[in-house]
Amino acid sequence: MKQTERKDGGRVALGAAVTLAAYLGLLALAALLLERGSIGEGRAALCVTACAVLAAFAGAKTAAWGAAKPPASAAACVGAAFGAAVLLGFLVNDALSAARTAGIAASMAAGGACAVFPRAGKRRGKRARHDARARRR
Repeated sequence: MKQTERKDGGRVALGAAVTLAAYLGLLALAALLLERGSIGEGRAALCVTACAVLAAFAGAKTAAWGAAKPPASAAACVGAAFGAAVLLGFLVNDALSAARTAGIAASMAAGGACAVFPRAGKRRGKRARHDARARRR
């Protein structure tokens, strides 16, 4: 095993831990706001989805920062955190619905993708445009 792979494995574990901690912290904050009445009960599912997106974004950014293969590290981080969150959910609540679990998975995947691919819409610089034109000729 190469040294970079070992570092990326540690980054994935750190990113998964950040994702889980952020997810549980944001869920606790959402529960507090629901209890106080600041957020209506009809928006509880939206709050859970937002918590999943934000937590996955934070964890994937942590895992991908300085990694040799940022998309792979972020995907592994989000996958591990989702697996741990579902396992924790099964331990706490026996009856998790498949639709809700799939929604959280999609939310976490979206958050992880936003963390890794932020430069998709960026304009290229003058030199990059010139190099692209030279290759086409």
